[in-house]
Amino acid sequence: MSSTDINVIDVRTSDFERWADYAEAKTEFSKAIDKGSVSAMNNLANVYSTLKRYDAASAQYQKVLKINPKSHVALYNISQIAYTGKNFELAKEYLTDAYAINADIETTNLLALTYMELNDYHNAKVLLNKLNNEIPNNTGILTTLAKAEMLDNNADMAKNYLEQVLAIFPESIEAQELMSGLK
Repeated sequence: MSSTDINVIDVRTSDFERWADYAEAKTEFSKAIDKGSVSAMNNLANVYSTLKRYDAASAQYQKVLKINPKSHVALYNISQIAYTGKNFELAKEYLTDAYAINADIETTNLLALTYMELNDYHNAKVLLNKLNNEIPNNTGILTTLAKAEMLDNNADMAKNYLEQVLAIFPESIEAQELMSGLK
């Protein structure tokens, strides 16, 4: 890999797993960053995040956002760091910006989970229903909808979602446990 290849690399965790040496990746990204590559800045932040160096990753994503405040990649990834660190207000701040740019499945899901953590069940359910319409019969989404309804004291709706989960996947221990808690 050369520093000129950095601009076309879409780095994902699976890519990192193929690289035996993170130090080499950081060196190559740093060379591309010196040449002004915002993509390399994001990729270096991804390396830091993969290494669980969240402070360094967050700082690198902040640099990206200073150059490109509408970078969905940086907004989403920094929100993941905030969510993992249980800073849900900060996660919501970045996620709402990321969602306005690209309301993809991952962003929508994490924003819904963030709303749940903040006890904003109405907004969580709106987003989860959107996901349920986009990906019908997804037991993970249906289970999360059931949890949101339970937390919002809507046992009948929760039961409805859990019945859907169990019709699709009768072996779902989580759905079985949640259902038994409703009885």
